[in-house]
Amino acid sequence: QHYFIQSNLRIMTIEHVSAVYRLDNPSLDRSLWVVYLSVVLLSTLIGDCIILYSSIKHSAIKLNPYLVTVILHLAVCDLLSGIVFVLPTLVSLIADSWVLGEPLAYIHLYLNNCTYQINNYLISILACSKLILLKFPYKTRFWERRHGHVICGIVWVLAPIYPAVRMLCDQHGLVFSYIHYNIDFGVADQYTHIDRVLVYLFVVVIGYIPFLLVFGSNVGTLCYLIGTRKSAKKCGGEMRWQGIVTVVVTATVYCISSIPDTAAIIAFTLLPVQNIVTYKRVAEAMNSLNVMANFYIYFLTIPSFRAYVRGLASGVRGRVTDGVLAICQGSVETTVVENGGREGKSEEAVSMKNLK
Repeated sequence: QHYFIQSNLRIMTIEHVSAVYRLDNPSLDRSLWVVYLSVVLLSTLIGDCIILYSSIKHSAIKLNPYLVTVILHLAVCDLLSGIVFVLPTLVSLIADSWVLGEPLAYIHLYLNNCTYQINNYLISILACSKLILLKFPYKTRFWERRHGHVICGIVWVLAPIYPAVRMLCDQHGLVFSYIHYNIDFGVADQYTHIDRVLVYLFVVVIGYIPFLLVFGSNVGTLCYLIGTRKSAKKCGGEMRWQGIVTVVVTATVYCISSIPDTAAIIAFTLLPVQNIVTYKRVAEAMNSLNVMANFYIYFLTIPSFRAYVRGLASGVRGRVTDGVLAICQGSVETTVVENGGREGKSEEAVSMKNLK
């Protein structure tokens, strides 16, 4: 079925048919989606900028330096995801079409696939690294920032390979999907063998492998914590939860947000599209949740970062208050000067009258 079509884009290579899979209630559904994506975009841009600035300039995230390095790379990736994924989708929803042109369509699709893959593997590295740090503290005591940059750099280098291969092998052009209001690879009446291989490879490499790594590491970390907590109780000691909770919550949010989208990719090749339109839209919305969640996770689970954000908010509030007071004071002084001038002119007129 031809279901991803928009007629006014020159990049389309599939014949145009009516877009029957638009939102059922355009005025209501699109408005809600626009509001949601606006919140995601603002949270991502502002939150990730605060994470980067506070960590680099003020060392506000007091965790293992290796983990902080991975968190910084993850913040950069989320920032890019907000720009190359959330922003174009938001524009398309408002315009009810793709209005950014053909070159940006190719750039958007390529970078979107890159950042999606990088995000998944950076979270995998974060979850696996925390488990390794807990299980082998002696062997990992030499892990530093440079090790984090190396492992994350490998991900940044390898991630663009698959999207490039997919775009080079694609024979159906690009299409605008009214299902999730975004650019996607073109489709044919029936999936060919190479199409299925590429789609399943995408799911395995970008979806299943990172998910299994994150889920397995999360379970291993929780099991380790249960055992360690029992030992700590017997010895009368205490456990340091900071860092552990951060990684566990980050991994959990990732799992919750990525499962529906990964399943939807498989469902597109097996089920009639009309049966999964609503599900795909919900999956896209949940996938966006992972982009903006990290700022709130760090704020709730890292005391040093929470204190920095509160101090930053207090400073901004103080500056705004001072600015408002200065404006009000300036208005009062201007009024006083004007009134004084009027009174002076009035007294001068009376004196001249008396003189006459």
